[in-house]
Amino acid sequence: MLKFTRDFFVFVCASSAFLSCTQAVAASVTVPDAGFELAAAQSPWRFYQHAGVKAYKVLRDKEFVSEGKQSLRITRIEEQFFGAMSQFITDLSPGKYRLIAKLKTSETIGKGWSLFVRIPSVAGSGSVFSGARVIGTTDWSDSAVEFVVPAGASGVEIGLSLESAGTGWADDVRIEQLSAP
Repeated sequence: MLKFTRDFFVFVCASSAFLSCTQAVAASVTVPDAGFELAAAQSPWRFYQHAGVKAYKVLRDKEFVSEGKQSLRITRIEEQFFGAMSQFITDLSPGKYRLIAKLKTSETIGKGWSLFVRIPSVAGSGSVFSGARVIGTTDWSDSAVEFVVPAGASGVEIGLSLESAGTGWADDVRIEQLSAP
């Protein structure tokens, strides 16, 4: 039914490069609990990891915040391929979008901390778009990934992934519609 091949364009922006890739925004899309202000049980954000023993500590952090009263913090405490926090957004019409979030890191290595967008396919795994990886110890900065939602898509999974040792924070997650198809 859905085909995800040549219909996608991805453009990655991060940190200081973010300003050079901004465009006029046609519309903003509401991201539920965009600032991680709700209690975890009431939030649409869900955590998952690759497999095995619990390898991550996930919490709402009131000490390190970019916007609002708290942020998301994920720390890897055991060896593991990845841990991710995501939610499914269903109200996107076909078109080009940008997922943006404030990210901060402490001692991330390897593949680091990043944003991702996954557009599921009825026929298989779908398409995954990843933002620039944030490595090392960094202060809050915007990170972004652009993606295209094809006609017939049921929605998109947006998320953050920690694929290394260290700690990643996220806050102020937003989606901007850049253009219609």
